[in-house]
Amino acid sequence: PTGVGFTVNALYGSDNLANQPTCSTDYVAGQSTGTYDITCSGLDDANYHLLFAPGTLTVEKKIATATASNVSIGYGDQTPTLTATWSGLFDSDQPTAQPECTTNYVAGASLGTYTITCHNGSVSADYDYQYVTGTLTVTRAIKVFTIDGSNVNSDGAIKHVASGTTAISPIVLATNGNNSIVIAGTQTLVAGSNLITVSVLLPDGSTLVEYTVTVIVDAPVLDPNAVVIPTGSTTTTVENGVAVDTSTNTNTTTGTVTVGGSDWSASVYGQTAPNTAAPISNGKILITGDAGLVLAGTGYAPNTVVKIYSFSTPVLLGTFTTDANGRFSGTVYLPVGLAAGEHTIQLNGVSTANRARSVSVAITVTDGTPKTSVQAVYFSFKSASVSAATSKTLAALKATLKGAKSVVINVAGYNVKGSTKASDIKLALTRAKNTVKALQKLGIAATYKTSTKTVPNTKINLRRVNISVSYKK
Repeated sequence: PTGVGFTVNALYGSDNLANQPTCSTDYVAGQSTGTYDITCSGLDDANYHLLFAPGTLTVEKKIATATASNVSIGYGDQTPTLTATWSGLFDSDQPTAQPECTTNYVAGASLGTYTITCHNGSVSADYDYQYVTGTLTVTRAIKVFTIDGSNVNSDGAIKHVASGTTAISPIVLATNGNNSIVIAGTQTLVAGSNLITVSVLLPDGSTLVEYTVTVIVDAPVLDPNAVVIPTGSTTTTVENGVAVDTSTNTNTTTGTVTVGGSDWSASVYGQTAPNTAAPISNGKILITGDAGLVLAGTGYAPNTVVKIYSFSTPVLLGTFTTDANGRFSGTVYLPVGLAAGEHTIQLNGVSTANRARSVSVAITVTDGTPKTSVQAVYFSFKSASVSAATSKTLAALKATLKGAKSVVINVAGYNVKGSTKASDIKLALTRAKNTVKALQKLGIAATYKTSTKTVPNTKINLRRVNISVSYKK
């Protein structure tokens, strides 16, 4: 400690010592309570011989104070964990035991303040413990209620819920059971904005607290829904992203797959040609990549949109609008160049409960049966040059092949029977090759093959080149 002093006896009159003595102790801050020696030393004075007597430093208990922490809770809440904060402890000292804090509040007690008291119950050699009370305040609480399982607990809040949500359900307060919740105002939700008023009543029927929440029932979202059709099934249906039970009916005579519930249905009808049903295999419509699908549905929300997508990569194929009776129908076509294999057709519309209904139907896309075409073009006698008439015929063939795929073109130059001249065979082959060059110049992408063909000896055959085409659309 600083300021350890001394007193001097037996000096004459107003004499003072020329050399002041120094005093010290073996106590250091933080040592336990008790007594510690104080010793002094110094040089003799010219007129005095100094004698030093020891003193005592006494360390007494320090006062440490535990103050109960104030808390605020809502009406009906259970008592929270009560704590205290310490003051007056030296450095990193800790009390011999943490205090236990209690209150005279019980859940369901009236609004107001309640005393929090804390006590340690232990003693310390170095501290005298003191305790300061705190306050538990019970306020008017904003309690929780749910909308389709989603909690709402903010006065004046705006709460968005999924399309088709129709009701709210309260949670009874966790109290002694004498209070209650009453929902006033709108209980049945409609599409759009709904104002909900919640009142908490005391046992005498008076209102403890009242607050409001604006609940907005969102519009259905009809974006592509990346659902996976379960193994062993050819269809699946979800509403607001949740799977629903449906029945699936497959009609191989009409090439139709129909999915439905108790009050709705959606059908997909495959065609190989107008009014010609596509085959069905393993419950899936078999359809060529360029064919159409006729779609129909009943039991949808009136005057709402139905969007049709193809998967795996989502492509919007078409949009329909239901009539006043919730029905729709129309035809869509698969994307050009859609690869052969397994795909999904998805019908996304609005149910009568204002939920986003997504019906997925598996289909199998095939390459289809190739189409064929045979054209004949003619050259001048002994000539291999492509004539204007031949060019016109080739241009018409180009128009026929617009949008075609898997095109194979066989071009055969005719050589009459009985002719073995190398020049005749060469002329027939050159005509075939020049025809191919003219087709390529027109931009017709295909697999080309050239050859010669021996035919009966007629005047017309002497000038003919035969073009055989195989393609798919």
